[in-house]
Amino acid sequence: MSYIEFPRFAIHLNLDKKVIEAILNFYKGNDNLNTHYEDITNHGLHLIIKPPFYINDLNNVEKLISIFLNLKNEIDIPNTINFKEFSYEVKTFNNIIILELIKNNAFDFFSNQVVRRLDEFRKVLNPYDYQKDISRFDKLTENQILNYQIWGYPYLFEETSHYVSILTSPDTDKKNLEFLTAKIKKILHDFNYINLSKLSICKQSNEIEPFYELASIDL
Repeated sequence: MSYIEFPRFAIHLNLDKKVIEAILNFYKGNDNLNTHYEDITNHGLHLIIKPPFYINDLNNVEKLISIFLNLKNEIDIPNTINFKEFSYEVKTFNNIIILELIKNNAFDFFSNQVVRRLDEFRKVLNPYDYQKDISRFDKLTENQILNYQIWGYPYLFEETSHYVSILTSPDTDKKNLEFLTAKIKKILHDFNYINLSKLSICKQSNEIEPFYELASIDL
């Protein structure tokens, strides 16, 4: 991928530490999955609420963080959401194993508000940069192109489900993917719910550096 510039910022909802530990232990027990262990220790496991974006002015970083820290007063968070007990399913998507949140309209409303409230800080690209940046994505539908033009990312709102990527299969062997999926389901058997109650604003300073947390709030 070729990004326009750095730094980039993103909003993450962090995964339950106990679930992360269980998955890391699974990776430790499988030598061919060492790279996944390293990826998670470097990048963490999280759900992306506001996808990575370029900021309109680096002088606005402090204001961005300030509004983020005041987010509970900036948006309406439905009291029907229990962030500490979120239902999920283990699924496969292409050759990726994911934890997908069970559809929840109140959570969709919450995440959409976060995207909209902080979008004032996103840099709007000029036509040249727009063409370069949008080329990072596969062929897009008309609605996805519209999302990108308005919000800077094509897979938002009704175009996406909420999930955490936990493993990309090292090969395209369907049986091996089914085996790994079954193993992950087994180690997560006792986790009827996951805790997603910490929201973080993160920054990536260059292409090889992972996103790191600038500030966080408990939900």
